[in-house]
Amino acid sequence: MIRRIVALAVMTLALGGVAADAQAAGGQAVLTLVTEHVEQDVDPGSATRYWWSNPTEPAWTETDTALRTAFDDAGVRILRPADDVRISSIYRRPDLSVDNAAALASIVGANRVLTGRITLDRTLASPLWGVESVGVRADLKLLDTSGSEAAILREFEFERELYRGEGRTPLVEKARRAVADTTAELLNRTLVASSGPIGPVDSREPGLALHGLKRAAVLETLRSRLVEAEFVDAVGIAWATDGVIVLEINPDSRDGDALIRRAGRLLESVDVRGLRMRRRDTSPAGALGWDVTVTSGFERPSGASRR
Repeated sequence: MIRRIVALAVMTLALGGVAADAQAAGGQAVLTLVTEHVEQDVDPGSATRYWWSNPTEPAWTETDTALRTAFDDAGVRILRPADDVRISSIYRRPDLSVDNAAALASIVGANRVLTGRITLDRTLASPLWGVESVGVRADLKLLDTSGSEAAILREFEFERELYRGEGRTPLVEKARRAVADTTAELLNRTLVASSGPIGPVDSREPGLALHGLKRAAVLETLRSRLVEAEFVDAVGIAWATDGVIVLEINPDSRDGDALIRRAGRLLESVDVRGLRMRRRDTSPAGALGWDVTVTSGFERPSGASRR
């Protein structure tokens, strides 16, 4: 029997142009391309700011900092471009269009992009009550830039009014925190709802779903072990999304459920240092699923098949 391994779809497990700490495990990562505009009646030094204005290194705004803190609390990762990222003058402008935001995302290596504007636009003082307030407005879009054309997953439009109260925190800072917290909550809900399969799934035959797999060496190790079995001619990727890769056994043939389950048992029996496979009760699209845990002690077996 002539064995072959179907070439795996390109899985970009390390994001080019993105700092290493943005590649940590967990959740779907988002690139923020948010323009901050502060009106003069809020701050005499009013300005329109955006981190990609600097061609050589990110010029983070106070809104970016507030978003990063809120996203961390919500469990949403922000992709932080590397300090040496180079941005063309074509894109060094505020309020990016969807197409330009998608193009800039491709430079950084992001598949999820939050773009738009956050505006702090008024300070009101009541002569009767002496109440001061700051209004903050968000007009944002979450984009999926993984395909040939950017798709808008969701639009966020909301306003908040912050009033002077007790405490020493400046009102403008409170406004930034409020809009960041609301954005993080809405974004987290959207990412969870949109984390389903990407691409066609053949429901007639279950695949082998690997949850939490983020290292190419681990994927290659499991694939190699499968193809060593006499009943496996080829291993391909049926589909993939953030956090889940579904393997397809013998893509060019129709295999019965018994053979697929046999391949699953083979996965469970893989004995590699630093690699643990735990069977899941549920998995998308009827696939047989495993949680893949990799520790720092993982080493690809020297005898792993490379055929």
